Amino acid sequence: MSYFAPTITNAGLSIPTYQDLLAQMIEDMKNIFGQDLYLGNDSADYQLMAVTALKLYDTMQALQLDYNSRSPIAATGAALDAVAKLNGIKRKAAQFSSCSCTLTGTPGTVINNGIVQDIGGNKWDLPATVTIGSGGTVTVSAQCEAPGAITALSGDITTISTPTSGWISVTNTAAAVGQNAETDAELRTRAALSMQIPSQSAFAGTIAAIAALPGIGRYRAYEGPRGGFPAHSIGCIVEGGVDADIAQAIYNNKTIGCATVGGIGVYVNDAVYGVPAEIRFSRPVDVPIYAKVQIYPLTNTGSSANIIASVKTLIANYLSSLQIGDSVAVSSLYIIIGSMISDITKPDFSISLIQIGRNPDGSDLDIHDVSLASVEVATGDANNITVVVE
Repeated sequence: MSYFAPTITNAGLSIPTYQDLLAQMIEDMKNIFGQDLYLGNDSADYQLMAVTALKLYDTMQALQLDYNSRSPIAATGAALDAVAKLNGIKRKAAQFSSCSCTLTGTPGTVINNGIVQDIGGNKWDLPATVTIGSGGTVTVSAQCEAPGAITALSGDITTISTPTSGWISVTNTAAAVGQNAETDAELRTRAALSMQIPSQSAFAGTIAAIAALPGIGRYRAYEGPRGGFPAHSIGCIVEGGVDADIAQAIYNNKTIGCATVGGIGVYVNDAVYGVPAEIRFSRPVDVPIYAKVQIYPLTNTGSSANIIASVKTLIANYLSSLQIGDSVAVSSLYIIIGSMISDITKPDFSISLIQIGRNPDGSDLDIHDVSLASVEVATGDANNITVVVE
């Protein structure tokens, strides 16, 4: 190609390349000062033009990014935030992880502004004032000082950072729950969903309204009789969020006479007539998935411990990324583990066995496809994965 001025057509903004800019500047210089002007790579004039052309190209690329940022498909960061506001939504901020902790000590001991710590060094704040009960224990909610989805499995929080006389020990009785700031990809997906709130179908609008609520994690909805739910009903399974907000979103968007089913019931009032109606939905049921993998090295792949750790991490991340009701297939694990091989013509190892199942005793590890019920969601934990390097 040759140089052309930046142009906006039906295809969008087109800009010349760096080489086109430099070639045009060289041609212009020779037209001005004569064709016999020396402009070799080692000449000062050429080097000045090369620097100038690069600056012009950088500017044009910035214009290209600015032009593309007007679309939610190509926009990123702050530009995507601005585009999303046109749909009436904003990026979900990171939420602080929290979990239940049991404190043990002398009955009646008062702990002021207590702080505990997990095995990763993260600090967790207790309520401003905590009093150990008559039984020598008290259970409170601890909040991580760092925002985002900070991981702390059951039993990870065991260190007292602010020693208090009479306070002996602490442990978390459940895994921490938190949420990272919404990524660009997640915000794009929700922006697309938001346009379905005044949708061509009430079902799509209900899903979009749930997705827009603060604190929402994974979600799935079924229109009966799919997913095992009765006919003429909808079953919504929602992770995170406030029960009352979820119920109101369902009520505002479902069709007239449509039944709602689920394990949780919340009464909401009609905005016009004030008539109470029970809206039901469900919370997902965490299902730990156990896996066994056998790998046979074909070359000197280095530390077996590194291989094992990498495989466990990949599988755990895959399981945790699955949506509510998704199935777990052995074929997916082959693909994930195989992604560690950089050259398929010269693989570092072969996979001789992959088994998956629900039971920790391994009694069903020969199952090749774990199908989760409509309200279940797989959870990935490296402790549930066994990797053997033969």
